[in-house]
Amino acid sequence: MPQDSIEILLIEDNPGDVRLVQEMLREDGSACRLRTCSSLAAGVAELERQMADLALLDLGLPDSRGVDGIAILVEHFPELPVVVLTGIDDHDLGFAAVHVGAQDFLSKDEVTAPVLLRSINYAIERQRLKSELQRATCNLQLSENRLRQLIEENSDGMLIVNTAGLVRFINPAAEALLDRRREEILDQPFGYSLDSGAPAEITIAHRSGREVICELRRVPTEWHGEQVVLASLRDISGRRLLENQLRYAQKMEALGNLTRGIAHDFNNVLAAIIGYGSVLEMKTGDQPELQGSIRQILAAADRASTLTRALLSFARNQPGEMRQFDLLEPLSRVGQILPSLLGGTIGLVLQLPAEALFVEADSAQIEEVLFNLAVNARQAMPEGGTLTLTAGRHELTAAFRQCHGFGKPGHYARVALTDTGVGMPPETCEKIFEPFFTTRGADGGNGLGLAIAYGTIKQHHGYILCYSTLGAGTTFEILLPLCKATTKWMEPQQPGHTPVA
Repeated sequence: MPQDSIEILLIEDNPGDVRLVQEMLREDGSACRLRTCSSLAAGVAELERQMADLALLDLGLPDSRGVDGIAILVEHFPELPVVVLTGIDDHDLGFAAVHVGAQDFLSKDEVTAPVLLRSINYAIERQRLKSELQRATCNLQLSENRLRQLIEENSDGMLIVNTAGLVRFINPAAEALLDRRREEILDQPFGYSLDSGAPAEITIAHRSGREVICELRRVPTEWHGEQVVLASLRDISGRRLLENQLRYAQKMEALGNLTRGIAHDFNNVLAAIIGYGSVLEMKTGDQPELQGSIRQILAAADRASTLTRALLSFARNQPGEMRQFDLLEPLSRVGQILPSLLGGTIGLVLQLPAEALFVEADSAQIEEVLFNLAVNARQAMPEGGTLTLTAGRHELTAAFRQCHGFGKPGHYARVALTDTGVGMPPETCEKIFEPFFTTRGADGGNGLGLAIAYGTIKQHHGYILCYSTLGAGTTFEILLPLCKATTKWMEPQQPGHTPVA
């Protein structure tokens, strides 16, 4: 495409050929401005001083022979279109010149003014298009590199899956979420639906047995000229855990408020029943046929009163009488009483440390929690077994919080009760601390024991956890904050028990 004014540098050592080019450009009437140099070095210097739109190059210069001059100009000025104008009519040389970087190859014996001007304009246009293509390619490469970097470094798992369902690309985050190496995933079936639309929730089972809940999003796109689906995986296990904890806390709060109101009103009714029942018992002392019925009424009222106290204990907001004491004291007392509570078919193993474990708590409430857990363990071992009670120091780290979704890092006293009973499936273990949840049937209990234990430990700013496997026993773990004056210890003692996973 002709330009209004084209700056041309002619690198030619023959004055006659210089005049020939000048005449051809004037003859054509073009608006070309011609500058001349008689050697390649002079041409390079002139271009460095002032750039031209095009260079006409002779291949027989004093300081350059053959295509070397083209290579030098292309190396120094890659945006400069070069047209060879030489007296050598050699097709092989022409191919070599174009291969090195020349836009055209003209013979002085055959060139005319129209041919020369057309070659100049075409060379400039081809170089312009070539430069734009190079810039576009470079920008595309930079964009692709940035996109690849974003995908590689993204915390979400990113996979590219073709229409056949085979994985063509995977980033490191996806390797971690899928718990598999890149070479195990590439060119293998993705395994999930590729239908785009609303996000889907999937569960990924790791080799360790841990399950990860992920949100799967799919977007159709194109990759290396191929129609593919970009699938993203986001780990929402922590979010689900927090949502469940929030719902549980809200349910516990609502139940606590309801329970308090019912328990107080029910207690007033029971007081009247027990009072009038006691009066009747005294007045009918000489009527044995009525005494049995009245005692049954009073016994039922007494059981209802016990249930009411349990309801109030579950619903209370503050722990009872708080004082600092060595946790080993109530643990020792519980250890002396438990054998008679457990019966002859269940053995007790007591593993207490030599060093003191000072906590601030209500000793009676802690003992109540331990007896409650022991009763549950006894019922989980109808054919007999072993209950192991261990205690020791424990350091709660950020890893605990990351795993469970709660927990304040620090030093704690750890108490664990492990039985060899029937165990529980995961779905039961998740609900074990819910109020009124029980696995014993309608006559086996009111479902408040573990809920009360949970509330008591929580009021003591501690944590209670349950680990169980069906057929392999259950462990209840209690963590109570150690008093600050007793937390200066060198290394945490490792308990003699590993919780059942």
